[in-house]
Amino acid sequence: MVKNRLTCMIKIKKDDLLSDDSKFVYLNGNSTNGLSEGMQSVQTLENYLSYHDVVDFVFNLNYKSVIKASGIGGIGTTVLNNHQHVVYFNNELIFFQ
Repeated sequence: MVKNRLTCMIKIKKDDLLSDDSKFVYLNGNSTNGLSEGMQSVQTLENYLSYHDVVDFVFNLNYKSVIKASGIGGIGTTVLNNHQHVVYFNNELIFFQ
């Protein structure tokens, strides 16, 4: 059985990041300066490609809260306020490095 697959090119701005499932775009999620703490915005791919100013969801990025919630921190652990990068992103999870 042969399945036909439609493949298309999607133009995403260099500072934005397409999710691994290709359903969402993390605005400024691929910044060369890293991610600064504060409000973050994500759009559906449909709204992004339609140039709608609709932000589908927002969240406050706070690295100290992420470290505390993950239980990774310990004595001598430092948390930078920027230069973090997204290594995986889909409709439920965003992993930072």
